[in-house]
Amino acid sequence: MNNTLRTLDTDGYALVAGISPAEVAKILDAAESLPAAEPEEVRGGYRDLFTLLPAVRDLAGHPGIRRWPAAVLGP
Repeated sequence: MNNTLRTLDTDGYALVAGISPAEVAKILDAAESLPAAEPEEVRGGYRDLFTLLPAVRDLAGHPGIRRWPAAVLGP
């Protein structure tokens, strides 16, 4: 993890492992169900994504994912 934190510090991002391809596919499938926004409504993304896509909320609570921000931000 120290190497990942060093990369985050120097590059501003880091690629990490922690979720399976099946979990990624579940999120991508869920994202396809989002309603298309009218061009004038698009301002960089969706609000309240945890409500719109429960798969994203589940991902945020996934232990394999939570350990990375917790390493930077604390518990």
